[in-house]
Parts: sequence; C-alpha cells; structure tokens
Amino acid sequence: MKQFRKEKNKFLEFFFSRYFERMIKKSFYSVRMRNLNDLRSLLQKSSQENTPILFCLNHSNWWDAAFVVWLSIRFLKIDSFCLMELKQLQSNKFFNSLGAIPIVREDARQSLKTLQFATKVINSQNKALWIFPQGEIIPNDIKPYKFYSGISHIIPMLDKVTLVKLFFDYRFTSEQRPEVFIDYFGYEKFTGEIPVDKKQFTRKLELEFEIEKDSLKEKILKNNFGVFEIILQGKKSIDRKPNQ
Repeated sequence: MKQFRKEKNKFLEFFFSRYFERMIKKSFYSVRMRNLNDLRSLLQKSSQENTPILFCLNHSNWWDAAFVVWLSIRFLKIDSFCLMELKQLQSNKFFNSLGAIPIVREDARQSLKTLQFATKVINSQNKALWIFPQGEIIPNDIKPYKFYSGISHIIPMLDKVTLVKLFFDYRFTSEQRPEVFIDYFGYEKFTGEIPVDKKQFTRKLELEFEIEKDSLKEKILKNNFGVFEIILQGKKSIDRKPNQ
C-alpha cells in the first residue's frame, strides 16, 4: 500500500471538488438525483451510530470518480475514500491526494490485502468507502452485470456497516448537453456477516443493479423526471438562451 497516502490533502480535495463542479457545469445540462434527502438522513444516522458506509455503484463513465469527490464534499459532507484500479490511478495521479486506494484486481492475494487495509481506513466515525464492483468502465446497457466480490469480503471484516446502493447514468434527453442521473435506490445494514455465501451475495447485487438500470432507463425514456431533484444546473442549451 505504499502508493496510498494515509492523510488526504484536504486543500486539494476542496480544490478539486470546486474544479469538478465547474467542469460538470460546462459539460452537462443538469445533474439530477433521486432521494438525496433520504440519503443524507441515513448518513447522519450512521454517523451518530458510528457505523462506516460502503457505497456500491456502477461504473460506466470516467466522470464517476469525479462525481464521487464532488458529491462527498459538496452534498453529503462525508470523509470518504475510494477503491481505484492501480492502472487508472497511475493515469490520474491527482486522485492519490483525494483518498483513492489502489487495487490490483488481477492479483487475488494483493486484492484481499487491499480490502483489509480499506476496512481499517473506514472503521471509524463518519468514514465511507466508494466501490465500483465492476472493476472497469462498462456501458450500462451491457448485461449481464459482472461484479467482483470485494464487497462480500469487506462486510464480514467490519462489526457493523451500512451498504448504500447508487446508480449513475449519463443520457442525452431533449437538451443539447447530456444530463446526469444519480439514483439512490436502497441500502442494507449488516453486523459482521452476510446472509448467504459470497457468490450468491455478489450475484444478488448484480441482479439488483440490472433491475435498477431498467427502471431508471424507463423513467428517462418516458421523461418521468419528477422523482429527480436537480442538484446542479449547467449551461443552457443554445435554443434556450435569450436572443443576444
């Protein structure tokens, strides 16, 4: 774990959260999120109970990591870390200062050591770990989903933990720029064990994300945006700007 900085650079973390926000505004028409207040309430309760958080989310875009930093600082107000493929971290070294923990998924023994280390990092009040169990960027429409089993290994290592499930989607709707949809669709609480074996648990997660992907896609195709709150408004489309 020599490449992991135990102390995050708080200044750089704040700087990049602002930098990412400016880039998001330039690149997307809007960012929409479902159940943000419910998620905030869950995180507050978990903090009061001194329970670490595991965020499980799909990985379809480079922007996912940027949104993790931005959401953590700007909206969720949490001290969080993220597992990131070593090769991706080497290409985006600034994530080193933002709490990225390198993992080499092709090496099972080294991966287990990384997961053990990650549990020690988050096993204190209001600490969270973001995990992309797909391990690489894969378009959302490619099914079946295939997850690595890291989450099923981490849960038994902790006395208690809250597993939060988020789905990210990037879509062109009726606007010039794409829109971002962030869907908080569920959570589970565990006390040192999972109810089934690791393979069954991982497959259960895969199926849940496949179902959520289809549900979210249907909402977007039907322009059923009412359940999503706009948490950031980007630049207006050209045809919506007032005449100069």
